[in-house]
Amino acid sequence: MPYDPVQNFIKVLVSGYYNSSATSITLSSGDGSKLPNPSTDGQFNLVWWNATDYQDPSDDPYKEIVRVTAKSGDVITINRGQENTTAQPHNIPGKTYKMALSLTKKTYDDLKSVEIYKDGTFIAQRERLNFLLPFDVVDNSSNQRIDIYPPSRFGGDGSDGNLVITSGLTTLDLGGNKIFVRNYNNLEISGTGRLAFTNPHNDGTLIIFRVKGNCTLTSTGSPMVDLKNLGGIAGNGWFEMGGSAALFRTGASTGSSPSGAGFGPINGSGGASAIAGMVAAPITVERVSGTNVIAWYLYYSYSKSPYKFISSDFNNYVFYGIYPFPGGGGSNGTGYYQDYFMAMTGTGGSGGRGAGGLLIEVGGNFVGSSSSVIDATGSNGSSGSGGGGAGGGGAGGSVLILVNGSITGSLTFNVSGGTSPAGGNSNGASGFGLIVKNRWFI
Repeated sequence: MPYDPVQNFIKVLVSGYYNSSATSITLSSGDGSKLPNPSTDGQFNLVWWNATDYQDPSDDPYKEIVRVTAKSGDVITINRGQENTTAQPHNIPGKTYKMALSLTKKTYDDLKSVEIYKDGTFIAQRERLNFLLPFDVVDNSSNQRIDIYPPSRFGGDGSDGNLVITSGLTTLDLGGNKIFVRNYNNLEISGTGRLAFTNPHNDGTLIIFRVKGNCTLTSTGSPMVDLKNLGGIAGNGWFEMGGSAALFRTGASTGSSPSGAGFGPINGSGGASAIAGMVAAPITVERVSGTNVIAWYLYYSYSKSPYKFISSDFNNYVFYGIYPFPGGGGSNGTGYYQDYFMAMTGTGGSGGRGAGGLLIEVGGNFVGSSSSVIDATGSNGSSGSGGGGAGGGGAGGSVLILVNGSITGSLTFNVSGGTSPAGGNSNGASGFGLIVKNRWFI
């Protein structure tokens, strides 16, 4: 139950004498007003003793602790024999009996415990609380409190420690994975540090850094983060979220014949980026003062989506598609047939590889510098030989940095698609680079 009310220096005089079974006690005139009101302040305990013979209540062999459950003027209603004391007669003629609102064992025990409420309703009072996973419990000692965070996957769990690069080149092996995830406590690339990757998936790799704490990207290394050639190889890309009726395709698997070419060579198509590859768009854009502000992402094709929207008000949202996925590879060019009866002549050029995708979730604060470059440019397609068509350029990759805390500074994103000697639709599509305050996910 909730804590008992406490006041300083409260002592009242009992009027009359009472046996061990009395429960309605009259106090000296006006003394009832000194006590808390049980109906509004809560019930409380009093020490009852012979004040004539014993200045210290603990010396009275007939001392007793009673609990006040009601009060009407100077009359109190009590429960006898509290806190392991025994109901005693307080009726020796000529003696003065008093009651005191003082510290007792119950007061101390109560102070050791915590009142627990759920949605404003009192549940219990216990000495200990044990929060089971997935709650995050943090000792906020500077503010003299314990912070309890709800189950969350945004920003990760920090299980991979810190990634700090202040000089030289650090290379992470993607292991041929389509999705590569690391959970860092803090991420820092500063000084002249650089970060690169090897062994991407042939369809391209999406790199996800979940940062529980702060993210600092201020390196002048060139480039600070290199995502080139981590996207789809020629003709490959991500074909996700819907199978054959995919909602997006980032690879270019077909080319186009130059106008009027007949059986002429076919130039490769440019790779599609995370933006250009969209066919449909189940992602949100928030309306803020009439302006559309990107609010997205669904994160790969997870039906078991690891994120929960903070807002359920979709009346203020329109649908738009932006995903931080790797760029697709441009398709290869082909040779050509002079007519129906002749063998193919010439060799098509190779399609350029797309750049990788990078998603950084920042649970804390973000600090960047415009001198710091994330390079996600697509690779160029090559010319054909012997009259063959040119290869398409690879698409630029896409970079999304979503931040819970403050955002200081910016970054430079190089996300252009690779070019093709054929130009036009054979050039790879550009990706995007954005740093956005998180208002949607927990």
